[in-house]
Amino acid sequence: MKKQRIKKKQIQNLWSLNANEVSVASWLKNELGKDYEVFFPVNFRFPYVDLIVFNSKNKKTTTVQVKSSQSYLVKDEPEDYWVSGHDKIQLEKIDPDRVDFFIFTCYYPKTSEKDHKSRNITKYFVVFQTSKLLDYVWKFKDSKTIKSKRIKFSFYIYPEDGKLYEDWQLKKPYDKWNKPMPPLQDTLNNSKIIKKMLQ
Repeated sequence: MKKQRIKKKQIQNLWSLNANEVSVASWLKNELGKDYEVFFPVNFRFPYVDLIVFNSKNKKTTTVQVKSSQSYLVKDEPEDYWVSGHDKIQLEKIDPDRVDFFIFTCYYPKTSEKDHKSRNITKYFVVFQTSKLLDYVWKFKDSKTIKSKRIKFSFYIYPEDGKLYEDWQLKKPYDKWNKPMPPLQDTLNNSKIIKKMLQ
C-alpha cells in the first residue's frame, strides 16, 4: 500500500495563549495608546516572535519575544531581595535580524516573605532592543556561558537604591552590595523605545 504524504497541517491550540505574553500585550496596549495594536502569531511555536506591535496610522510594525520568569527570595546581607530568574536563551535566538525586542517579565511579592498575610504581587517588564541585548551579552556574560550558547538572565531590584540590576554569570566576580553592576534603569518598563521605533 502506498504511503500517504501529509501536505497540510491543521492549526492547533489557536486559543491557547501564554499568560506572560497576554500580560505583556495588555501592558503594551495600555502604554502605547489607541493608535497601536498588539497581535499574536497564529503559529504558537513560532521560534522568534511572540507578539507583533502595529501602528495603525503609519502601518509600521515591530516584533517582540517575551521571556517569562520565576521569582526567588535571596537571603543576603545587608537585606534580603527578590530576584527574577529566566529560562536560558539560545544565543542564536538573540538575533536582531529575526526579532526587534526582548521583553522579560518580572513578578515579585510586594512585602517580605515573613509577612504571610500579604499576597500582593508587583510586576514590571525589562525591555531590551535585541541589538542592545546582544551587545550586553558579549560585554558582561562570562566566556564559558557564551561558549555554551545558553544565556541565562536574572533581574533584581537593588534594595538600597531601588534600581534594576542583572547579576547572572558575569565576566568578572563582584560584590553586589559594594560594587554593583551599572543599573539597567533605562530598560525598566520602557515602552517608549518600542513606540519610537514605530513612529
